[in-house]
Amino acid sequence: RDAELAESPPFETRMVRGGSAIPRPTSMAAFSRGKRFRSCLVALLALPVLLAVACMLLVLHVRLHYPQHPSPLAEHSQLGCLRVRLPPPVRKDGRRGGTAGRPGPMLQLLYPADASAAALGRERYVRPPVIQALAKTLGFPLWFSHFVLARAGVDATRVPARALGREAGRWPVVVFSSGMWGCLEMYTQFGRELAAAGTIVVLVEHEDGSGSYAEDACTGEVLRPQPPPRNYSGSRRELIRWRRPFLRKRVEELRQVVDFVRQMAGGVVKSAHQGAGEDEGHGLLFDLMSLADPSAVILAGHSFGTASVLLALQQGLAGVVRGALLYDPWLAPVPDRAINAGVPVPYAIFLSGEWAGYSHEVARIRALGRRRKAAAVACVAGTRHQWISDATFWLPQFMLRHLHVLGPADRQLAHAATVQATRLALEELLSERPCRAVFRPTFRAWARGPVESSLSSDLAVLHPQLSLDLMPL
Repeated sequence: RDAELAESPPFETRMVRGGSAIPRPTSMAAFSRGKRFRSCLVALLALPVLLAVACMLLVLHVRLHYPQHPSPLAEHSQLGCLRVRLPPPVRKDGRRGGTAGRPGPMLQLLYPADASAAALGRERYVRPPVIQALAKTLGFPLWFSHFVLARAGVDATRVPARALGREAGRWPVVVFSSGMWGCLEMYTQFGRELAAAGTIVVLVEHEDGSGSYAEDACTGEVLRPQPPPRNYSGSRRELIRWRRPFLRKRVEELRQVVDFVRQMAGGVVKSAHQGAGEDEGHGLLFDLMSLADPSAVILAGHSFGTASVLLALQQGLAGVVRGALLYDPWLAPVPDRAINAGVPVPYAIFLSGEWAGYSHEVARIRALGRRRKAAAVACVAGTRHQWISDATFWLPQFMLRHLHVLGPADRQLAHAATVQATRLALEELLSERPCRAVFRPTFRAWARGPVESSLSSDLAVLHPQLSLDLMPL
């Protein structure tokens, strides 16, 4: 056998394993093909392992770093958060009033807090029933929604701080109306930015059936988004008719919140509320509202919330509100006569890059500004309609762009531009004499970069990275 093996060519050598002879490949080409096959087989077997490891690392990254709540860009770093249902209205004579003593909507209040006082508690970032509702609304798996959103809240419930730099130690108040599919938690980060600028922010959870989640104030019934009526064609006339009761309910809730803020800030009915057996949350609410400035109330809204703010101002709140902040106004559900009547208070409008590309919406916005002399529109380029909602901080940027939540603009830069522009607008609206050119000189000084003018579109693009467009109406 040894002599036979010695006479055989190397590529024909036989190997003996367990007493049986196994022939080797008879050519180097066949040997190479076998080696490549084994390499491909190993790569195919390793690919699922590598994908599993990458998914595990991505999931771990999301779990550790998201949802993000960046530190506010303003000076008040210690904030407090209070969630409470608005108590039933009380008349000035101390008796219960309103619609059969019906409680108001759920509120989330964000405010500058006393850093020296201990935390009184901490709410969850998103309530468990809301997580289920958002998963159903957005089409996410329930386990994934719980995985991302089931976290502790960012700011604890704390004793409010006094506004030492303002007259009588009182804070301005911003009442915020959410858009379609909104809920109490959807604008938490943006509300934190406004609170850090030195305001009490009241985020309203409307119970009109347009949000992703709400509970009826009287029955506790969960209110889901209402589908359009049968045979709905999508025409604007049918849209106005369909959304009319939604807006009526929202206007009533905004009026109830503003009336409560003004009454509590004036100390008129505090004793009547406290004598009605309210819980500790309402007690802190009364203490917080005693620090509010009733002469410095601002209404703000996003998307459908801007329609609510506009109609609320036109139906009586203009006399008690200092100004309005409108983000991506959705004015299609508003009758033309209300749009042409304009905003009856000084206001500022902020557009995402996506919303500015809708010519029909821009036309309504321009019609809105024909009657009011102190109006301007600032557009944050490269952003989508949800750019001020918390959804932009829930996942990494590449995932949110794939889900069409983020635009091409960098998330942090777009957020910083929006917050800085909002702070400038707040300063102007809260000043004693708001000027007509609210933004142009202020933004020019703030951007500190070259300004490119476009006479054809009447836009001024502010440079460099914050990329704000200015459209005077």
